[in-house]
Amino acid sequence: MKRFFLNTFLGFCLILILQSCHKDSTGPFIPYPPPDQEDTTWAPTDTAPHITDSIVPHAAVDSFNPTGSTSGITLDSTSISFPTGGFNTLNNNGDTTPLLVNSTQKMRAEVLILHTKGDLIRHGMSSVDNNNALLQFGAYIHLALFYKNNPVYWKNPNHPFKVTVKDPKATFGLQYYVYRQHPDSISKWDSSWFKASANSVTETSLGYQLNATNLGWFGCSLPINVDDHPSTILNVTLPSNCTNKNTVVYAVFNNTKTVVKLNSNHNIRNFTTGKIMPTGLNITLVSISKLKDGYYLGNLSTTISKSTKSIPTPKKQVNGLADINNFLNSL
Repeated sequence: MKRFFLNTFLGFCLILILQSCHKDSTGPFIPYPPPDQEDTTWAPTDTAPHITDSIVPHAAVDSFNPTGSTSGITLDSTSISFPTGGFNTLNNNGDTTPLLVNSTQKMRAEVLILHTKGDLIRHGMSSVDNNNALLQFGAYIHLALFYKNNPVYWKNPNHPFKVTVKDPKATFGLQYYVYRQHPDSISKWDSSWFKASANSVTETSLGYQLNATNLGWFGCSLPINVDDHPSTILNVTLPSNCTNKNTVVYAVFNNTKTVVKLNSNHNIRNFTTGKIMPTGLNITLVSISKLKDGYYLGNLSTTISKSTKSIPTPKKQVNGLADINNFLNSL
């Protein structure tokens, strides 16, 4: 009888132990954190949600008649004009074919313009090209077209469409770039800016005029001059409850329109860049976290040094994302 009760008691204790732990499908048993604490474990890859989703500006939507010698739209800060003969759609075989349009059915355009460093952070993007060169950007544009709710493509490289973006502080000498996935990657997140020499950018009294031959993301940038600044790796360490599951970190250059999103290193639990950061330049480190009790913002002005290891102090934002949005507007 005593052995029966002893076995029952041990079995009950084993159930309690198992219920207090969980097993990750790819790792060891990990105790559940107390209800009032953050999970401080790191994921093998970045899994932070797009924290700024709700403050990303929506695309401007307009419609236009695609027939005639030229057609297009005019928005508050942007105008776009299309020559004839470039609109295409997909046929049943998945190939592009010229789009047949009529004067009674309008085409819908969705246009999104990134003007500022804060805009890039809201969209989770960097101004870095496919060779890891840091870019100073003028404006980045995303353009999507639809006809009868079906996607439209532009297939007329000899006759680009024109995009004019207003910017009273336009930078001269910028070049045309497109944003696309790296050809050797299977992840759409592994994307960057590629220079497209066949297209052109012209500065006007209004801002920038781009001769574009592709829809999707495109814009104007220029590699910043870092010849006299040896490159180094930037490392950022945050409190243990700010992990790659709830936090994003950016380096914002103070004197150019340049933004670098840091990657997470789950082995040493920090955020880092490749060896692309030019020493001696002034930056502001920005961390944005979504923790259990609200949104946190960290910012630290610093100068990039050969052994840069910075520790911003995240602070809870009383008004949540509204405060973070105001900060991004100030960059």
